[in-house]
Amino acid sequence: MSAEAARAAVGFYGVQILPRLRAMDPDVRRKMLVEAKSLSGEVTLQHSRGPHRLPGWDAPLSGLQVVTIMVFGLFVELGERQDLCEPLMETWPIADTLLLVDRSSGTG
Repeated sequence: MSAEAARAAVGFYGVQILPRLRAMDPDVRRKMLVEAKSLSGEVTLQHSRGPHRLPGWDAPLSGLQVVTIMVFGLFVELGERQDLCEPLMETWPIADTLLLVDRSSGTG
């Protein structure tokens, strides 16, 4: 999968995953992120179909869904502060995803 296709997939999954990450207990979210980071050291997630399981997530995940959880989980952990997340925002479609999520929830 190309980098551009992976970026698009992370944006697509982010629309579904971001609201759950926002609502998640912070301790559960942190444990999930630690496990996702560990998993990323074991397999190339961009090319992995899974299924992967993370604590606090009720369904099996593809590798790109795990990447999405890592990207948006870190974004939420940093208080959704775009100034702190500039490198993430340059690499991943966070701003576009925020627009879609906030519009669908009526906050944008």
